[in-house]
Amino acid sequence: MECGRLGKMALIDSTLKTNQPWEAHNKKVVLDLKMGEAFSTAAEFYPQLRKLLDGPSDRVGVNPFAQNDPERAIVGLTKRMIRDTAS
Repeated sequence: MECGRLGKMALIDSTLKTNQPWEAHNKKVVLDLKMGEAFSTAAEFYPQLRKLLDGPSDRVGVNPFAQNDPERAIVGLTKRMIRDTAS
């Protein structure tokens, strides 16, 4: 959320298996909206970090959190998540 609000890229740590459904959804949102990268092993950390650091600083594609009304964007994403989970 903090990265998205600032329009910064996020690096998602997927090495921990928390079994928390919202963590999987957060990762999906970040990757789908091209707001960051993820790594699943320690060996992937530095290459993914380098990819973010070497990329243009304005490469965030669609960023609903950087809008003037981030609360509305969060509500919309939450509604979609509930709808997708229910189907």
